[in-house]
Amino acid sequence: MKIDVIRIPGTSKSKPCFEILKDGVKVAEETIAGRQDVQPAFLRVVARVKAEFQVTLHPAGRDQEKHMIWISEAPAPKTVKETPKVSTELLSKGIKAAQSPNPTINRATPKS
Repeated sequence: MKIDVIRIPGTSKSKPCFEILKDGVKVAEETIAGRQDVQPAFLRVVARVKAEFQVTLHPAGRDQEKHMIWISEAPAPKTVKETPKVSTELLSKGIKAAQSPNPTINRATPKS
């Protein structure tokens, strides 16, 4: 079961609202009364989703039509690049070179 909440902006014919979708099917709609009511309306939606479906919402950005979206399933964690491990042999070699009387520093770019 996947729950989506989409914020739909108002048009000349309709008021702005939050739509609650369960597996892509519209279940409910919370109309936003005005600018002062955006956050209270969102809090009502969050409480309703938590009470009816026992899930918490996670921000998911925007869709192609620039509507803000929240989803019940947490987004996939971002992959983290691992830092290359330095061998103890290479580390001790670098320490010895730094402690020598005339240390040689290898630079990636020439000193100007």
